[in-house]
Parts: sequence; structure tokens; C-alpha cells
Amino acid sequence: MKKMHLSSPPRLWLLLLLIAGSLFSCSKSKNNSTAEAPTNDTMYNRLITVSNFTGDTSSLTAPDASRATILFSLDRNTGVPILYAQTNRWDVSFSSIFNSFLGGNNGANSSNAGSGGPGQGGIAIIAQYFDSVNVLPSNLSYNTAGAAVGTDDAGLFGQGVGWYVYDWSGTLYYTSPICHQLGIGGTDTTGGTQQHTAWARPDRTIIVHTPAGEYARIKMISIYKDADPNPVTGTAAPYLTFQYVLGKPGSTDLSIH
Repeated sequence: MKKMHLSSPPRLWLLLLLIAGSLFSCSKSKNNSTAEAPTNDTMYNRLITVSNFTGDTSSLTAPDASRATILFSLDRNTGVPILYAQTNRWDVSFSSIFNSFLGGNNGANSSNAGSGGPGQGGIAIIAQYFDSVNVLPSNLSYNTAGAAVGTDDAGLFGQGVGWYVYDWSGTLYYTSPICHQLGIGGTDTTGGTQQHTAWARPDRTIIVHTPAGEYARIKMISIYKDADPNPVTGTAAPYLTFQYVLGKPGSTDLSIH
């Protein structure tokens, strides 16, 4: 007697294999995807305040130490782990001394935190008050370096137009006419306790071109914890406080609606 071999029709096996492959593919895609939910429209054209965004506080004994870079997403209003540096998940980096130097997300620049990634963003700074920048300025040149915007020439170690002045001696308020006019810099009459402090210039606005094709304006307020208005040497830092307005993708409208 011949033995009988149980087998399924060829078409049935093919169908089962296709279904299994499809399920595996979907599962794999879901588990490894780097995609995130679309930005909520309520993030656009409104004033957003970020307080005490904590930088690298591990080098407290070395004020001039270059801090570990931290990343921030403007359209999600949150920090981004550094492991996502080579992605489009972030818009602004904070690096160098006290995490006080800002950069955009650009993969083509080797000094950028996103080097080698898909980012095509950049950053610029203008000598203009934040509240007056309601429309994207025309003909801006965007810097793609990792530490593109930082110290201002009004203080020590200035690198052109920057968002803050560095007060080496603690007497900047008295010795710099522009700082006195703006009300920034050391004002302590005991002398010395405000050496090596950083002061934001209110007449500066940072413009960011994000990888998503959005534009934003940023007002940097402080690198000190709780935005201490009168920091002294050794005040806890970097705890970044800033405000920003994000425009919709492709839009030049940076006003608050």
C-alpha cells in the first residue's frame, strides 16, 4: 500500500507565506521607525517660553569648559536625546562654553551636531528686538556651523554680533556705554563678585531655519537657573531660558496670532 503524504495545495502555501511576510514587514517597520506624529498646529505663531532647559552641568569647576551638546525641537517644544543628532528630529543645538553657543541642524557641515545626517537647516542673528520681528527678514545668510551664534563684541571674546556679552571683570555695566544704555552687565559695586558672567542682549533676535522648512525667531534670556536677573560668579548654569515663535512650514509669518 502506498503511503499517503498530507500536503496543502501550492496556492494555499503561497498565500500563507505572503500573509506572514506582510505581517513581519509591518511589525518591523513599526518597531524600527523613526517617524513621529505630525506637529500640532497649535504650536505655530504663538509665544512659547522655555525655562531652565538644562545643559551640561558636570563641569562646574571649569567655567570655560566646552560642554556636551544638547538638542532642542522647536515644533515639539522638547529636548531631543543626542543619539538622534543625525536625524531631522531637532532644530537647535546648544554647545561650547555653558552651552551658550547655538547652531542649526545641518548635516553638510562637519562641525555641526547633525554632521552626516539629512538636516539642511541653519541659524542667523540680527540686531533687532525680538518683539519687532513679525516677518522673516529677507536676504539672511544662515550659518551652518555647530557653534554659530554666541558671544557679542560688546564683551570679551566677542565673535561679531552675538546674543550675549561676556563680562570678564564684573564692571561691564560701568565701562561699556552700550551695556549701560541697555541695562546689562555687572552692576555690583563691591567689585569682583560678578566677574565671568554672561548677559543677554535684548536687542538681538535669533532666526532659525529648521529641517522641516519652518522658520522661527528666538529670544535668548539667560543661561542661569531660574533666569536670575542679577547673577554673580558661580551662579548655577547652564539652565537656559528663552522664548520663541515658530512659523508654519514655508511661511515667513513669525507674528503671534
